[in-house]
Amino acid sequence: MEDIKIAVCIPTYNRSQIMKEFLESCSVDYSNFGIDIYIYDSSTNDETENMVMLWKERLNGLYYIRVPSCIHANIKVFKIFQQLGSINAYDFIWICGDSLRFSEKALSSVLQNVTLEYDMIEVNANDVGKLGTRVYDNHNDYFRDCAWHLALFGAVILNVKTMLSDVDWNDYELKYSSEELINFSHVSFYFNKLATKKCFKALHLSLNPSFYSISPLKEKSGWHEEMFYVMCHGWVQTIKALPSCYKDKKEAMVNHGKYTIFKPLNLLKLREDGYFNMNTYKQYRFVWKEVCDIPNIKLYMIALMPVFMSRYVRNVLRYFRTFKGRKYLKKFLKRYPEIIIFGAGKKALRYGKHFNEENIPYSGYCVTESSGSDIKLLGHPVYRLADIEKSLNNVGIVLALNPVNAEEVIEILQARGLKDNVFYNENLYSV
Repeated sequence: MEDIKIAVCIPTYNRSQIMKEFLESCSVDYSNFGIDIYIYDSSTNDETENMVMLWKERLNGLYYIRVPSCIHANIKVFKIFQQLGSINAYDFIWICGDSLRFSEKALSSVLQNVTLEYDMIEVNANDVGKLGTRVYDNHNDYFRDCAWHLALFGAVILNVKTMLSDVDWNDYELKYSSEELINFSHVSFYFNKLATKKCFKALHLSLNPSFYSISPLKEKSGWHEEMFYVMCHGWVQTIKALPSCYKDKKEAMVNHGKYTIFKPLNLLKLREDGYFNMNTYKQYRFVWKEVCDIPNIKLYMIALMPVFMSRYVRNVLRYFRTFKGRKYLKKFLKRYPEIIIFGAGKKALRYGKHFNEENIPYSGYCVTESSGSDIKLLGHPVYRLADIEKSLNNVGIVLALNPVNAEEVIEILQARGLKDNVFYNENLYSV
């Protein structure tokens, strides 16, 4: 492997607890691999700064940069590219959202695959399109297959020399600071820059889903309140404004919705929460087919539903999908006086909320790697497997994990003699 220097840059805003959890759970792995961490903080208070400064005293390669609170997150990204891309200290810049958690195995996989021949390395631990690890050298193929995933802060590692040099950042900020283009201005930059290159190489690195997680402290996206404007207007306008060398724009637009929020159960939940209604449906009635593969009649019916009915329909659909799993879970829980949930992500939280609602006692959560000694979920402690494994023989262990991660954990538990007291169902509380 080449001696390559990488900087991970994390924009954050008023999320000191999430940053604290990141530093406690992940930062040492980055340092051990020689990856520097830059915290770009635009908080309205000093909580994140004070906490990061304490960590700087014990962690090599950790840097703190304060930026004005008024700057939009995407303009902040342009500033990061401009600043670190100009100092020639790094070969690659990796912008990451503050709630993304890449494990030691993920970082190892990245470093094993990174090479200066790539202009971009796309890190994908949610390869729903089943692309696999592959190299792209065709502009349109890469755009069609991967544009939707590049919207995620954390998906792209950029080659400083080939992607961040000879860029008029003032021009980019001017072009993409409008309300309709700013939320995906980073995607605009990637594909505008690639369009200027006759030859390019992009690595799509498909990671094991267990190598990646979202901070359990994150509740929702920063643009949750305006998601339909962002997805139905901002994304559409961003894609349409790209150079004509990208032919499959319709497919690229649809993929974003299909692989993220525009799924029937998701829309029923959004209807239940009041975000999706007839006004929303009518407002974007001419663009649904560009961002969604759900038939218009289904969208209309969901938008028309009373809230109580959307809740009922969603629960019925989920119930029938998980009927057998619920039945087996109920029997499993009766067999054990003590229950522990294995996992600490969104699925684990859903199990925990269900247990709380049904007054089912459970001792806490368990993870293979520590997430910090003072981290709690729903008021319950998060234990490290190595610390409690000797006491798990008579405890019911409920796996709240994705299928790949569950398979690995089952092997770990079986190696420790834990087999019959483990419950797993892929469909229950899936996310």
